[in-house]
Amino acid sequence: MFEDYAIGLEEVNFNDFIVVDVRELDEYEELHLPNATLISVNDQEKLADFLSQHKDQKVLLHCRAGRRALDAAKSMHELGYTPYYLEGNVYDFEKYGFRMVYDDTSLSGKKN
Repeated sequence: MFEDYAIGLEEVNFNDFIVVDVRELDEYEELHLPNATLISVNDQEKLADFLSQHKDQKVLLHCRAGRRALDAAKSMHELGYTPYYLEGNVYDFEKYGFRMVYDDTSLSGKKN
């Protein structure tokens, strides 16, 4: 069921989504997408509040390798939202041309 909402790195256009990083703070600080909002997969209340504030927009969940994003997508679905989530490893983002932020120092890439 949730496979229909999985988006691969080779096909994603981050401009179509509000991106939510569902990893933990230390992981986010090490490496993250420039416009991603951090909400831990374990903070269901914060995720629900965020989704209610963005109910008319498409939200894309991502984590390090996809498992936590899938878990968050299941929660998102239970709350009544369309659960888009990114398949792929966060360490592969640059390989696909996406700009990443390391320790708050931006590194250039082809896409945003």
